[in-house]
Amino acid sequence: MIIINVKKNKIKYQEYQKQLLQLDNIGFSKSQFIAFYSSQGLLNFYIDTNLRKIACELQSLSVILIDFDDIIKYEIVFDNMLVKDNAVGNAIVGGIVAGGVGAIVGASSANSKQFINSIVIHIYRKSYIPLTYNLSSKPLSKISNEYAQMIQRLDFLSYNLDSILNNKFIQIQTT
Repeated sequence: MIIINVKKNKIKYQEYQKQLLQLDNIGFSKSQFIAFYSSQGLLNFYIDTNLRKIACELQSLSVILIDFDDIIKYEIVFDNMLVKDNAVGNAIVGGIVAGGVGAIVGASSANSKQFINSIVIHIYRKSYIPLTYNLSSKPLSKISNEYAQMIQRLDFLSYNLDSILNNKFIQIQTT
């Protein structure tokens, strides 16, 4: 049984190495990124504004490359409640006052619970099934530093996804 798992992981790792080589071959820059420790493991979003692509790297085992033009919508969901998306008119009240981070914080604080159990991002693409990542590896207290860092990273990600969808390419800070 252990041998089978080792072989499967070795095959996945070899596939992952091929995916990384493909990124190198097209000159993809991994200098701009947002990292999450998700329920699936380490999740990195790399954004290359010159090539107009995002690479989603999960647990150093797989990479999905997305052209900016293929992204049609995204959603951020806390405990099955839509907190932020890119649709016009769907800015949460906090976002009107304080921008992207205000939208996320405003919507999450509207819920009286002290913990967030699930933070999910959906990225919808043309002609593909949506990418869905559970970004929380455990329940987060709304007053914890970990929660504050998660909100900051979500703000970076949503700001850049909004910029991509609006054809504005802004440099992001690495975290």
